[in-house]
Amino acid sequence: MTPAAHTTWVSTDAPSATADLVSRGELEWEQRGDERHARAAIDAWSQALEDAPTDAVLWARLARAQYFYADVYLSNDPARAADASDTFGSAVTSAERSLLTRAPELGALLRTGAPFASVLVGLTPSDVPALYWRTVALWRWARPRGAFVQQSLREEVRASMGRVAELDRDYDGCGADRFLGDLLATSSPMAGGDVERAREHFEYAVQAAPDHLANRVLFATDLATKVQDRTLFVEQLEHVIAAAPGSAEVAPENVAEQARARAALDRTAQWFP
Repeated sequence: MTPAAHTTWVSTDAPSATADLVSRGELEWEQRGDERHARAAIDAWSQALEDAPTDAVLWARLARAQYFYADVYLSNDPARAADASDTFGSAVTSAERSLLTRAPELGALLRTGAPFASVLVGLTPSDVPALYWRTVALWRWARPRGAFVQQSLREEVRASMGRVAELDRDYDGCGADRFLGDLLATSSPMAGGDVERAREHFEYAVQAAPDHLANRVLFATDLATKVQDRTLFVEQLEHVIAAAPGSAEVAPENVAEQARARAALDRTAQWFP
């Protein structure tokens, strides 16, 4: 699937008012570096989906926007932790609506009690955006709920992101490798953690998608801290801080990652006592 296929979501048969809402959402999304515009994009697309509830691509687009909003504007503020959790949960729901709209038979299968991982083999490259954003949002939703919830979901998210890597490894700047590197680096060996495999994922992501600064930030904060490689930690974060934010497609995310890199560097003494 070409990158353009991931960013085209206006249904050709959509009512004109719905198409206007979708277009308004896109204009707001382009300015998502400002919280008000990110929120406005979510509102516009949510309203459009009230009239076009079977638009699978727009559901996936909404999931991405909800994840971005929670990740960038809510998750770093303890006072907004509940809102962050709710918004990650909304992103999971939106992504699932996308998957179920594309393949209603998935819902019938899941209602039998089959695990989510059992539907992965039937997914196609067109399902990658929904599957990807469901997975990352589900894992972020699980984090504050403790080790038991995370452990219950660990195999599901690993399998889901493994399927993303099979279908479109380059999606979201090698997001599957970034996610799997994070999962392997931060898990204990008993839970499947493996720092060498994590390093392979991060090194691939850094080389294949150098314009996505999140790859380097997680390489530093997850892997370098785990193996206590201070040189790697500093090199990766200083590279992030010195980098240009990049094109409009990645700049808002990269600006957020640069802020995280600066905050992590400020805590170097804590990471490496």
